[in-house]
Amino acid sequence: MANHLAIHSFSQSLVDFLGQSYAAFRALPEGTGLPGATFDLLSSAEFGSDKEIKDKVTVYLHRISLNQHQRNAAPTQAISPVALDLHFLLTPWLDTADDELAVLGWAIRELHYHAFLDRSALSDDANWAVDESISLVPADLSAEDMARIWEAARRGYRLSYPFLARVVRLGRTLPEETTPAVARRFTYTDNLLERAP
Repeated sequence: MANHLAIHSFSQSLVDFLGQSYAAFRALPEGTGLPGATFDLLSSAEFGSDKEIKDKVTVYLHRISLNQHQRNAAPTQAISPVALDLHFLLTPWLDTADDELAVLGWAIRELHYHAFLDRSALSDDANWAVDESISLVPADLSAEDMARIWEAARRGYRLSYPFLARVVRLGRTLPEETTPAVARRFTYTDNLLERAP
């Protein structure tokens, strides 16, 4: 469970992970043919603007939904944290088909072989739990839904890979000095009168 910064923290951690992994892979003999590209988190305003995006691979959060499995689970505390699924689009913005497909193929493979981010890969600002782990799975986005996303952005269609991050749990974090409220106090005594049954 994390605080209110969890969505941004996870998204930025994912972009940082992909960017660092890509730079490390390009330094290997196997990755020498890959083009230079940076990974970037794209805001809704940037996605919907006509500002040119060049030589980047963007991660865009296009939808947030409640996780249905966690939603129906029995609560473990009075108010359970809200469990979210984050729906992303991974889009290469490169000039040639060779570059675009090579980078996208690398990124899809990387997400497949690193199918979760645990606490060690997540930034500290969201106060993630020690056992926190976010799964990365391919999303099944219809051609119509994909077309709607790009139509709303007022950009020409770009080849993209939809994927899902689940489960990001947002909870309330209380200061450590807070003590539980006392609802009722009981008094204990040894002076009890015996009553007949």
